[in-house]
Amino acid sequence: MVEMAIALPLFMLFLWGIFTFGMIYSHQLAINTAAREGARHAVVGHTDDEVTALVRRMTPQLSHDASRFQLIIDRNTERTAVNITYTEKVVGVPPLTTLFNNKQLRARSEHRYESVWMPR
Repeated sequence: MVEMAIALPLFMLFLWGIFTFGMIYSHQLAINTAAREGARHAVVGHTDDEVTALVRRMTPQLSHDASRFQLIIDRNTERTAVNITYTEKVVGVPPLTTLFNNKQLRARSEHRYESVWMPR
């Protein structure tokens, strides 16, 4: 009983840490994919509103609150870049909230316009 009373909280903290890290990693992968697809859509002629809608549809698991989710579409004559910044909020176990709360996740994708079509 004594061993279980000592080991169980540590084991539960370890399991919750794995879950939290997996959730943060999943969110990072989601914004990476959304930034890449958003830049691809922007470079082929879609409007900023269409790109924003696409990115929001691709990240349903994230909070799209303006204080946590930022999307910047940067266009010029040579390229289009999509930047996404997401602030992670972790609640629950104090050691994990100290490590992961307010963690900034960032993704950037840039696509260039093709100026000359070269057939192969």
